[in-house]
Amino acid sequence: MVFIRLGRIIRAGARSYLRSSRGMPDGSWLPLSGPLRLRYFFEDMGGVFFKLGQILAMRFDLLPAPHALALFDLFEHATPIDNNRMFEVFRQQYGAPIENYFILEPTPLATASFGQVYRGTYQSEPIVVKLQKPGVVETVVTDMAILRGLSWFIAPFGLLRVVPLREVLDQLEEWLIDEVDYRREALNGTIIYKHIERHHLQEHVVVPRIYEEFTRPCVIVESLIEGRTVADLMRQYDSGSLPFDATAVTHAFIRDLMRQYFIDHFFQADPHPGNLMVLPNGAISFIDFGIVGRPISATHHFCEFIWGAVNLDYARMVHGMMEFAKARLSAELGDDQSPKDEKALEITLTFIEERLVEELKPVMFEWHASTGDPSLDLAKRSSSVAFFKVIRILERFDLRLPPDVIAFIRMLLIIDMVCLRLTPEFNMVVAVHSFFDHHPLESIEALGRAHQAELAALEDIPTPMLDPKRDAIAVDRKREHAARAHERLKERVYRLADRHPELYARLKRL
Repeated sequence: MVFIRLGRIIRAGARSYLRSSRGMPDGSWLPLSGPLRLRYFFEDMGGVFFKLGQILAMRFDLLPAPHALALFDLFEHATPIDNNRMFEVFRQQYGAPIENYFILEPTPLATASFGQVYRGTYQSEPIVVKLQKPGVVETVVTDMAILRGLSWFIAPFGLLRVVPLREVLDQLEEWLIDEVDYRREALNGTIIYKHIERHHLQEHVVVPRIYEEFTRPCVIVESLIEGRTVADLMRQYDSGSLPFDATAVTHAFIRDLMRQYFIDHFFQADPHPGNLMVLPNGAISFIDFGIVGRPISATHHFCEFIWGAVNLDYARMVHGMMEFAKARLSAELGDDQSPKDEKALEITLTFIEERLVEELKPVMFEWHASTGDPSLDLAKRSSSVAFFKVIRILERFDLRLPPDVIAFIRMLLIIDMVCLRLTPEFNMVVAVHSFFDHHPLESIEALGRAHQAELAALEDIPTPMLDPKRDAIAVDRKREHAARAHERLKERVYRLADRHPELYARLKRL
């Protein structure tokens, strides 16, 4: 299967490069430019590569604007699959035809990377039925095997030294395993729905209600949200003619995603334009909870880092980062450290903190100046520019951001680019300030603690039995990562001491 799929990838790449036109359903031929060749390559490949194309569609800092814009069609315009094949998926899951339960419109409402969505009614209520494409699980497993094979060639070049490539692929695989089991998506959606109720935000933030009785591994049924996807709005309107207050909507998206992360500790980790909606009254909506994120450890120190960054309080910013690093390392290393190792770690982190302030000052100053400047192109206004500079600075001190933090940063960078597309006036610094205006920094830690017991209760919501193999894999990987943490930490301290004689002298006095 792997070799067959790899052969298909090579053939699709060759076709995309060599073809000058593409046949369309109406019999016409579409001339292929470079951007369109890239789009159709990802579309033809499907599976994990389709998801990769969606990710790249938000990366104006990595791709030329025409290529990134061409990939936007992947959010809602994948090639539909014949209804008979899709409805057979339902029959296999339920043992009965789909028309026995729902009245569906024959034209799919949307076709995504792994599923196809239909609008319909159930007991006179408007609903959507999402069906998983046949063979998705096998394709995901095969594509991940190919990516892991390719990682052996990529890793030695150190392209992702701050974020170990193996950990990135581990998290991607966990996300994809979750995404292709709609029972998990149903549970995720129910949890986020309950969080919104708890915060009394139903008038401002809308998510679909899950019909749990219809949840199956390849089928999910939800209430219909009457609104427009952000992807559709981007295609239909210029930024100056949107039928709502674009600044208010963009700030609402930022505020709510930060609330999900810092207070609820459970967030929509894939907020691309096809998964975001705006309702006629200006309320925002999230749909599709196949990929969610959850912090492994407390987030209040990382929140302090964000607060310091948007307020140009460099000492507070770096203090938050280092306290977060200490807490995270303590959680990873457990109680197995010797007193000498603990002291060495304390000396090393103090040394780093002293130097990070001056290193990060110019990066943060430049970020504040560029993010709200409409005269700059999208790539320069994107917060990803500042983020990757911070990454490189942290790399010089052998500091690594853990995968769950990378997931949160990735989410912020995606939503940042979405907001920049909605309005050229968008300013990420101002938007983040709006979160702290609603939730002062001093209150966030207490709010997060107060909701932890309720979050645990929500995760006990009755749901069909999930695959125990997935959870066993996650536990094994956690143990493996913990076992490697000690050795990695020692190696990093030694490397840093070799590069900085002052740190070496401090450690030598131990």
